[in-house]
Amino acid sequence: MKITARVKTAGRQYMNVATADLLIDQEHGLFHNIRGAVGVTVDLQQSLPKDGQIKRIQVIPHPEWDGKFLVIDGHRRTVAARKAGVESMKVEVLDISLEEVTKFMLLSAMREEIPDVALDSKGNVVGGYCYAVHDLIDNQGMKRMEVARLTGIKPDTISALNDLYSEPVVEIRRAVAQGRMGITAYWRIRRLPDEDKREILALKGDITRKKIETYLQRKSDEAAAPLDTAAEAEQASAELEHDPIEAKFEFIESRFGVERTQAGVLSEALSLVRQAMGMETTTDGRHVAGEIVAILETM
Repeated sequence: MKITARVKTAGRQYMNVATADLLIDQEHGLFHNIRGAVGVTVDLQQSLPKDGQIKRIQVIPHPEWDGKFLVIDGHRRTVAARKAGVESMKVEVLDISLEEVTKFMLLSAMREEIPDVALDSKGNVVGGYCYAVHDLIDNQGMKRMEVARLTGIKPDTISALNDLYSEPVVEIRRAVAQGRMGITAYWRIRRLPDEDKREILALKGDITRKKIETYLQRKSDEAAAPLDTAAEAEQASAELEHDPIEAKFEFIESRFGVERTQAGVLSEALSLVRQAMGMETTTDGRHVAGEIVAILETM
């Protein structure tokens, strides 16, 4: 470890440390950078050798590896320095514990853009407000209202961010990470069945609160609307064209309250009537169901 200067003030130390001894989150695995991926460093690779380092990198000592430091604030500068061949960097060693890292990163990063969620290639949460909120609530035991006061974010949004961390539909996390769905839109669907979530994901374009409300209203209307006429009933039967005949008789049962055996008897009766009248018989369940519906409507 190369240290060229050391100044200790109020729990903080200022020193120069070999760039190779500065570890970012992917290298130590003890916490994640809440800003997400490091991103492009070309600009810093050019400016660091030419203009020097303007702002110190904030670090804490590695709890097990002597002489190594964990980068808290300055991931992009650290990566750029390595790529540019800068041998050492000015650092500020913070007097905080591992448990306090997320809170410190969150507060120090407020001035910068933090994504709602950052994911790895498998869709796991590795950064963003989502990671920070989950760590504070689930790992450190903070209450939702405490985190809301700390961040200035509404309590409902805090709940949505925490739920997003363990969202079972990975495509939902990706939609939020890509900006296709906002965190307030996710709050509206987070308790829905996974099947409904996937239907919402299939909607075209960005998924907004308004689009979700329209979808939910349509689903509600479909569930509540009765089939009032034989024509509507037959149309519903026709929509089952690609389903087994069994499903068609289930429809007849649910629509008219007719026992399965009665439906079966009517089906056989229709075949006999066709034969007696010289009509072509059919085993097409859709046609049988339609004729049964028509008969039942007259009963």
